[in-house]
This record gives sequence, structure tokens and C-alpha cells, in this order.
Amino acid sequence: MDIVEAWASSGGNAILRLSERNAGRSAFMQAYVAVEHDVLVVRLSGRLDFETAEPFREACFSRFLGHKVVFDFRYLGFVGSSGILSFAEIFKEFEEKNPAGFKISGMSPEFRRIFQAMSLKAVEFYEDSDQAVRAFLIPKPAAVPQVGEPVPVVSTGEN
Repeated sequence: MDIVEAWASSGGNAILRLSERNAGRSAFMQAYVAVEHDVLVVRLSGRLDFETAEPFREACFSRFLGHKVVFDFRYLGFVGSSGILSFAEIFKEFEEKNPAGFKISGMSPEFRRIFQAMSLKAVEFYEDSDQAVRAFLIPKPAAVPQVGEPVPVVSTGEN
């Protein structure tokens, strides 16, 4: 397995070439990593299949852990059905170990259904990466109790 990293000249952006050589064949996927506000936007291209799952996993846990991340699937040229479950499992583990959270954009409806069936609890899906980045920046409103639900009591420390 190889991860080749090339840093772009502006803003600390990077291009990761994730490849796996197996029996003389080589599969690859590229991840263009850009920083937008305090969010890593990882635009994936190339082959998303069983052979690129392990290099992708290594990149996730060595480079993206601890950051807010948007994984953008819009630029993938090929998605192999044999590897989609491997990627869903990587995302499930990443969700558990990355408290900063991540979002997914540009994923086809078919693969979105597979990912949602994997019980990814806090993962949100967006049409494009700009929407996903904005979702990290806009605070979520506090939940409003429904009729009949108890209202939480907040103590001010004064009696």
C-alpha cells in the first residue's frame, strides 16, 4: 500500500494519491484535501473499490482524525460495488473515533441508502460540499420540547 502526498502551493492544501498494488495490478484513488474555514474538505476521485479501501482507511485515521471533515464523492469516476461495504465500515469506525464529526456530500442515492443502512448515527448527507461546510459553521438550534414532554430546568446557581 502506498500513500503519496503532494502539497499544493496555496493554503496548505494537499493531494493524496492512495494506491494499492496487488498481483501486478494497481488501483488508485486521489483525495484533494482543502481547508475551508476550520473544515477539511476531502474531494475523492478515481476508483472507490475494495482495493483502495485500506489506503483510504489509513489516510482517514492518520490525517483526518480530530478534524471536522467533509468527504465529497461527486468527483469519483468509478465506484465498485464490491468495496462499498468496506468504505461504509471505515466511515462507521471514523464516526466512533472522531468527535469533531464528518459529513458526506455528492453521494449517489443508491450508495447513500447503503450508508444509511449501516447505522451511521450522526452522519449527515448533502448535495454539495459547500452546503456541508456551512452546516458545520451554523450552530444547531436547541431542541424544543414537544407538547407533553418535560421541560429541562436550568439552574442559575442562585437560591
